[in-house]
Amino acid sequence: MDHLESREIKALTSACLQGDVDARRRFQDLFGEAIYNYPLKTFRIPRDRAADFFIYVFENDRIFKRVGSFEGRNEAQLKTYLQIGRASCR
Repeated sequence: MDHLESREIKALTSACLQGDVDARRRFQDLFGEAIYNYPLKTFRIPRDRAADFFIYVFENDRIFKRVGSFEGRNEAQLKTYLQIGRASCR
């Protein structure tokens, strides 16, 4: 996975919120696996429910709105932020 600086992530998520199809595809390419695996690893749910979770977080731009709060302090990477569930769109 590419390492992105927090400013690059903010630009990417901003473009996603504006409906940029290429940005959304890039976001899913970069972080989709982490988002899908989050409920599998954390809650040990079946794969079909993980797929439902994946769809849910992308509906109505939930993930992009939540990721907008990512600040990237102390060089924290977005992948880690997603895996610990702070962006799980609860």
